[in-house]
Amino acid sequence: MADMQLHTFVKQVHHTLEAGKGERITRDEMAARLGISRRTYTEYLRGVNKPLGMRALLDLLCQLEEQDQVALLRRWREGRLKQLRGAATGDVQA
Repeated sequence: MADMQLHTFVKQVHHTLEAGKGERITRDEMAARLGISRRTYTEYLRGVNKPLGMRALLDLLCQLEEQDQVALLRRWREGRLKQLRGAATGDVQA
């Protein structure tokens, strides 16, 4: 995986999410999850658009030990879930 291209990584994450859910996730749905347009997401998958921020973040995460990566991602997920629940209830403090 050392020489994996970013667009290949995005595709693998997409397929892993689908496998975990046991159902197909459309490009529209994935784009909505990321807060980007379907066109931009499709460009990510094709390798046309290379999100430098995503690459930089992945490079930073690779410098951490695996347990630190997992801990940071869990904290990120918890924060995002709180934000999404707050947005769904109209709580701007979330």
